[in-house]
Amino acid sequence: MGYQSRKKSGIYLRFPCRIKLVSINDKPLAAYQQEPPAFEAKVIESGYRTYVAIRSSDKEWLRNTHFFSVDVNANYRDGGPVSMDKINLGGWKSSETVIFEMYGAKRLNNLTIRSFGYKDAVYK
Repeated sequence: MGYQSRKKSGIYLRFPCRIKLVSINDKPLAAYQQEPPAFEAKVIESGYRTYVAIRSSDKEWLRNTHFFSVDVNANYRDGGPVSMDKINLGGWKSSETVIFEMYGAKRLNNLTIRSFGYKDAVYK
């Protein structure tokens, strides 16, 4: 969210304004939504915390990955941003893996991964 300033009677007023990106280089944003690559996922318990780890050989997709969501039950979805915690990945290379901390879930029901420039990836 940006801010716009206007001068009124010698006083500058600042109020929030929303800027929405609708195209890049005269192409709609949908033109930049690539298909997600194949990936693996697993649940890792570390101490009192639970994480979901995803790995893929597509480093560009991993670098752009920013959010996950998962069904906890029929009425609630858990989700969040990439975690920077250091955990034991159990043989997975850290250069091919991204982790997220899960707060309410213990299983990967309808796991969805969001990555900039890609369609949402759903774990099956």
